[in-house]
Amino acid sequence: RPHGEILIADTNNHRIRAVDQQGRINTLAGKGVAGCLLEDGGTVGISSTTDACFSGEGIQAPLANLSYPRILVLDDDGQLFFSDSGNRRIRKIDLNNRITTIAGNGENFAPTEDAPPISPIGNVTGILIGNDFSQDGGSPDSVAQYLYFTSEFSPFIWRIKLGFIDNEEDNRIERFLGQVNGLFPEKPEQ
Repeated sequence: RPHGEILIADTNNHRIRAVDQQGRINTLAGKGVAGCLLEDGGTVGISSTTDACFSGEGIQAPLANLSYPRILVLDDDGQLFFSDSGNRRIRKIDLNNRITTIAGNGENFAPTEDAPPISPIGNVTGILIGNDFSQDGGSPDSVAQYLYFTSEFSPFIWRIKLGFIDNEEDNRIERFLGQVNGLFPEKPEQ
């Protein structure tokens, strides 16, 4: 992202906006319609159990249908990760402004341990991009980057390894930390 740009989740307008240093507001992602556009110009609402109205995978982000985007997080490279709440997904906008799904499949159920990233994750309530230095004693060459998230239907913090999204054998949803209350973990019983 350009230096000094402010990103806004324009949730109820189903868009992500960028405000430059001169105060100009541009649409970074979303057409402004939740759901699918029909040929006659009408719309269909989002289903709670299917992704019939989800669209925009692998296309330029302004052409994608977003549904109540909420949480925005940038990684170190400037790629934007966000909660596409109505579509029940975590999506990414890369540096070429292409949008892809990182996690979720539109189903409104809690995440499941050891499931592929493109499986139910429910309504995401928090996202963080972070590193795991635990491999090989923490050498910088072995640092793995993870996307951590919380879901409305689960008391856990979950994570998926970034960079292995297309390889389901190497990348699964992991329960990272158990029983969270808000953002802070509860003390383990002794």
